[in-house]
Amino acid sequence: MQKMPNIMRWTLALWLSVIPLVGPASHAAADTLIENVSVLPMTGFGLQTNWAVLVEGDRIIAAGPRSEIAVSADVERVDGDGGVLLPGLIDMHIHLHMDRPPAEIARDLTLYAAFGVTTVRSMWGSDGQLELRVAVVHENQFAPSLVLAGPGFGKTFKSPDELSAMVAQQTKAGWDLIKVHWKPTAGQFDAIMAAAKSEGIEASGHVPYAVSLDHALTSGLRTIEHMDGYIRDMGAEGGPASDAALQDAAARTKAAGAAVVPTLFAWRLYLREADMDEVMAMPDLAYVAPAVAEGWKGRYSESLMTWAKNWAFALIGERDVSAIAANRQRLLRAFADGDVAVLFGTDAGQPYVIPGVAAVREMLEMQDAGLTNRQIIASATAAAGRHLDPSGNLGVIAPGARADLILVAKNPLDELQTLSAPLGVMLRGQWHDSTEIARLLSAITVR
Repeated sequence: MQKMPNIMRWTLALWLSVIPLVGPASHAAADTLIENVSVLPMTGFGLQTNWAVLVEGDRIIAAGPRSEIAVSADVERVDGDGGVLLPGLIDMHIHLHMDRPPAEIARDLTLYAAFGVTTVRSMWGSDGQLELRVAVVHENQFAPSLVLAGPGFGKTFKSPDELSAMVAQQTKAGWDLIKVHWKPTAGQFDAIMAAAKSEGIEASGHVPYAVSLDHALTSGLRTIEHMDGYIRDMGAEGGPASDAALQDAAARTKAAGAAVVPTLFAWRLYLREADMDEVMAMPDLAYVAPAVAEGWKGRYSESLMTWAKNWAFALIGERDVSAIAANRQRLLRAFADGDVAVLFGTDAGQPYVIPGVAAVREMLEMQDAGLTNRQIIASATAAAGRHLDPSGNLGVIAPGARADLILVAKNPLDELQTLSAPLGVMLRGQWHDSTEIARLLSAITVR
């Protein structure tokens, strides 16, 4: 494990001292029966009425008609009051910034859990994350389980041998994958991918600006974040992409076995395509200090030309951002229609993309792109779960699966917005009801 600087060890100690303020005292989860619910198992079946789910420790041991599940007299019972139970959401692209006060980190983790995001994949590693991952699970805190990419690879190495040593170090330290940034040259990208293959660790991230989409796909990039490279590859920055080009991009991605994490809402912000007055009026900002939100507004009110040093400008330039945003939506629809693995991600941790709260906002963008509610929910549960755990024990409700669950009032296949107000959340087998969730949210609401 990498050695932490003194300041980070001090920050982690302070973080651990804050944890009890944002979650209940942890203890081994007792056997729990969630009954009086309909269940959306995401195992290929639709809504199942009059079901129950039995949990032991952090695992589901039974799910089916209530009449067929035998329980002991001392089981802890949760009355679902006729709600709908589904797997916890998995956000496959977030940023967990550790260079902040511990209370702010705790706030973000609380927001994910409170809005039913039970697993997150942080896509840029930094000191303290590996230790935090252990603490969250060991203490069974009110926080999502963490999947961690190591520190990203841009142009921070001088030779393939140095790069191989860096990848080996990340693998040994326990990072789950390595992050490819958009900056590497073609030669550096090849070195990254070769080192990842040698170490047996996943490489995911951007299509580097110096690399073609086909090069990235055939090199084994497992997930392509933000759909980087596709619009450029199709030459579709100035107008509508052709249907044939969209379908061809989907077919090539499917053939390569790559998955895509679209992050539509965040990219509408990056492209300056979002209406800033509407953004500033979002209720999401109740968890953001007004001065911070105003600072974000100043940054995002600049044109891309003014913001010329930012990476988004390097990728987008003076092109038609409205056309790019529209083509990204059409491309996502082509992926879904072409049976490409679409994995849900929000890019939360970036300005205006609020942890947890942004989940439904991203889902509605995907809905606007033409995906069905089932496709959207699958991208955030079963599909993401299969990517992280090929055994099939994540992102579903079935015996053996991890007991990460959300209870909502209505069937999300009919109404996605119901996911914005969970009636209860189970994290690794521990139940948290709506009263507890409301108390925790009230404690971190700033306006």
